[in-house]
Amino acid sequence: MDVVIAKKKEFKIIEKLGDRSYKVKRKNKEYFLKKIGLENDEFDKWIKDYKFLKTAGINMPKMRIIDKKEGIFVEDFIPGETVFDVLLWRDLENDYFRNVFVNEFYEKQDNFSLNYEPINWKLYNGKLYYLLHEYKRGFKEETSFTKRGIYYWFYTKEFADYALNRGKKKDLSRLKNEYETNREILKTVVQFHI
Repeated sequence: MDVVIAKKKEFKIIEKLGDRSYKVKRKNKEYFLKKIGLENDEFDKWIKDYKFLKTAGINMPKMRIIDKKEGIFVEDFIPGETVFDVLLWRDLENDYFRNVFVNEFYEKQDNFSLNYEPINWKLYNGKLYYLLHEYKRGFKEETSFTKRGIYYWFYTKEFADYALNRGKKKDLSRLKNEYETNREILKTVVQFHI
């Protein structure tokens, strides 16, 4: 089994998750490890963005190690399914929406925008976690969760196309007509929007 060292601590690689990211283990606890490198100030930007989002109130996995010398960070691994994985099989529970509208409130207050693609979010122990460290400066109502992202958090035509682009089949039995879909979305917005 391959090993990565960060701040003189050994982490055993369990699974490669992306180009430079891994699910790792140390002392029977699982973590997410990312090798960013030190080129083009990418590492410093990654850490700065993480700190900004945490300060703004966005729930993210806890950072455990920042190794500036090697360009590696280690944070808690959030187990479970992404919003995308859940939506492939069933509708989301209210906890997802209760949490996501709180995040949108923080975005408006601090003037930034998150990426609401369903692969970037996980619900664990009643908390919704944002898995990216990326955001855009400036809040735009037209691209907000309420106006746009929400269509990817229900089994809509938009979500079905999104899933198809990721190699998943459309479940036509779950698609509702436009009226029923918009009614369900509006009900959710009215119930949870802050």
